[in-house]
Amino acid sequence: MYDIVIQYFDKATVASPIMFSYISKAKNKNDRVDANKLGDLLKVHMIPETYMLPPKARQVREPLRYRNWFIA
Repeated sequence: MYDIVIQYFDKATVASPIMFSYISKAKNKNDRVDANKLGDLLKVHMIPETYMLPPKARQVREPLRYRNWFIA
């Protein structure tokens, strides 16, 4: 998904789901509220980003990941 989005935009932010655990614990939980919270965090540059490997490195890792899954 990241590769598709990055073709159309200059920058795409991939957020760490572990760091967003507070959103799932909120009382008032719906998509609009969550989107507003994410938008506010994005405005103040407080989104905890994850590192995205370059496409070549991801292409190398993908077969290895499937191999490890198959062997384990």
